[in-house]
Amino acid sequence: MEKILIYIMPIITISVCLALANLIYNLRAFEFLHNRANRYGSIDGLRGYLAILVFFHHYIITWYWKVNGSWQRPPEIVYENFGRVGVSIFFIITGFLFISKIMNAKGDIEWLKLFESRVFRIYPLYIFAILIISLIVFSSTAWSLNDSIIGLSESYLKVLLFGESNINRFPFAMNVIAKVQWTLKYEWFLYLSLPIISIITFKTFRFSGIILWLILSLIAIRGLFSDLLGFSTHYFIFFLGGSLFAYILHHYKFHELSFFKSKVASIISIILILLSVVYPHTLSMSHIIIIGTLFLFILMGNDIFYLLNLKGSIILGEISYSIYLLHGIILYVIFTYLDLNTVKIGFQNFLLLQPLIGMLLVIVCSLTYLFIERPCLRLGHKYKISAFVGSRLMYKKSAVEEH
Repeated sequence: MEKILIYIMPIITISVCLALANLIYNLRAFEFLHNRANRYGSIDGLRGYLAILVFFHHYIITWYWKVNGSWQRPPEIVYENFGRVGVSIFFIITGFLFISKIMNAKGDIEWLKLFESRVFRIYPLYIFAILIISLIVFSSTAWSLNDSIIGLSESYLKVLLFGESNINRFPFAMNVIAKVQWTLKYEWFLYLSLPIISIITFKTFRFSGIILWLILSLIAIRGLFSDLLGFSTHYFIFFLGGSLFAYILHHYKFHELSFFKSKVASIISIILILLSVVYPHTLSMSHIIIIGTLFLFILMGNDIFYLLNLKGSIILGEISYSIYLLHGIILYVIFTYLDLNTVKIGFQNFLLLQPLIGMLLVIVCSLTYLFIERPCLRLGHKYKISAFVGSRLMYKKSAVEEH
């Protein structure tokens, strides 16, 4: 029975989360989504499912952590792949979107504005998560200071830079958010690399951009410099894959082919999804090709029998960052504070709880999106900080010229 539930409960969980998200779509608070068109194929509708896959991954890890005391890779290959596939496609999307932005603007990007928008996109919810971590950490350590002020400051600095640290010497501090902060470090690595990529692509010979792409691909594929400044270069392949897709879409009109919107393409996409989650050699080159092909079909407009264009899918996509960043908090609170001892309830009942916790996650994340993410996104798009910095730079430049 447990083996059957391992495969069935994720399907049930996605179904009930989708149904709930469909109801949320009709709320007045989300009216702004009603007339918004998808920007690239069905990517907007894909994000929510990727975040839920990561939730599934950490759901099972939470079981083994509570039972064995070790936060480690789950033995069920399906649940391992849920997390790896979800994160991999998130990286591909990031590479695709930002390289597309550079290509569409022909390198003429206002970098201060871009970085400001990213700060307001990433940090407000992340700081909220850090506050929740702090509340849990200090309540778990009897509200006592177990570290020096300097040590505590260093811990918070590491966390703010998306590293891992035992805040106040509490060993499970980052488990509270299921340690997902590591991917944000890679996201920011790409953001800060964009000006260099833009210069190489548009300010030098185009051939130099091709050479750079080939060199970086070799580094990623071969795993060279596997621990470069705290980064595993294996993951660069997904950013590079996204940039390759951006190039394809920018220069060729494959996305206009009707095949990708056909039922046959939807069937192929479903097969690719199944292959990506059951493939036994996680993130091997053949597995990466399967993942990349799946993304390409969706990028070219395949909506998997309209699934990715459903109202509920749009909501799940909109709140996907909250789902991704906060699902660990939901799991931690439920299985640490609500007397749901994993050993007592058993693995079967643990799996049966998954849809209910998934629905709770959607409700909580809808609220954090409305009250934290969206207001801060709108504030970031006013570009007040970059305008102020830009005006100061212009003032200094004019003062120098006068002298």
